[in-house]
Amino acid sequence: MIEKANVGNRRYRPRLRPRHGWPEVTALIDILFLALMFFVILSNSTKVSVISVDLPKSSQSRIMQVEKNVISMVPDADGVGYKIFFQDQPVDWLGLAGSLQKMAIDSLSPAVIIRADRRISFEAVTEVMALAEKSGITCLLATAPEERQDAKFEQ
Repeated sequence: MIEKANVGNRRYRPRLRPRHGWPEVTALIDILFLALMFFVILSNSTKVSVISVDLPKSSQSRIMQVEKNVISMVPDADGVGYKIFFQDQPVDWLGLAGSLQKMAIDSLSPAVIIRADRRISFEAVTEVMALAEKSGITCLLATAPEERQDAKFEQ
């Protein structure tokens, strides 16, 4: 029997009765499926590299589908020299040359994306491009899309 609760001088009988058995899980399964689909779709838009590079802006940027062969060039802490990373691993000049030659042999259509910080000299970028071209690899320069500025009309 359900007990009646006394509140002050009045008696209240609860209308809710306890149910026995398992809760419905259909809605939970639907939510989990939607979350799974969200993360599957989100995982396809991954970053090219984890190295933080301040890319130069370009109005002619477009997205290209290539293998993930990335050379990142970032300035040193002192700002004079630069560090080179191939596939997010730090390499020296000889290590980069060896990796590019191996990639040229292993890949059907070898291409490399060069992500150079805007503070890196153009000469250093062209040296890396020349090294890749010497190995027979196509070079692509990564740039950030130019920020659009909406036209403002004033009277």
